[in-house]
Amino acid sequence: MAQSGNPMTNAQLTKLTEKGITLKLGGEEEGYEGSLKLTPDGKGKGDATTDAGKNITLAGKWWIDGDKFCRDWKGEGSSGKEVCEIWFLTSARSVEVFDGKNRIGVNSW
Repeated sequence: MAQSGNPMTNAQLTKLTEKGITLKLGGEEEGYEGSLKLTPDGKGKGDATTDAGKNITLAGKWWIDGDKFCRDWKGEGSSGKEVCEIWFLTSARSVEVFDGKNRIGVNSW
């Protein structure tokens, strides 16, 4: 799936996250919905529920590397796996999230 919007830059990602932020994860037609709190010290914690009712807990660390949002969550399907995402702006307060060429979700704030 091709991304829409422009990729966020290092400056944009840094400004968005530098004071901490709570992200809304997923949403209608995404297959999951939840929230994730990012703290300024590089920690994150949250959870999501799939459309099938399965709860997924996320916790770990995050950082900005170049123009990518990187994370290492401890939780279902993520434990010990560093992922660096490209966030493509779809509006002033939302992004499509890509891992390489694979679209893996949406975030909003």
